[in-house]
Amino acid sequence: MKNEQFVYVTYIRTTPEQLWQALTSPEFTQRYWLQTRQISDWQPGAAWRAVDPEGKAIISGEIIEIDRPRKLVFTWRNKRSPRLQRKVIRA
Repeated sequence: MKNEQFVYVTYIRTTPEQLWQALTSPEFTQRYWLQTRQISDWQPGAAWRAVDPEGKAIISGEIIEIDRPRKLVFTWRNKRSPRLQRKVIRA
């Protein structure tokens, strides 16, 4: 499928500020994203990556758009699966 697209919708009872912290805090994401830490400067054009406990990037991308605490758009490149090399995530 050439135009393969994934859309995830999740409803979470929280404030935008608390959700933002959960998505961008390395300590929080390490607890809930299979021990990976999300690392970025969280600015448009900045690199983004999820690193495993040894510090190896298993997912990487770039911050496309950001409007704290309401919008986060970034690319997603799965380092372990060539089929999933480039995706754009909108949160």
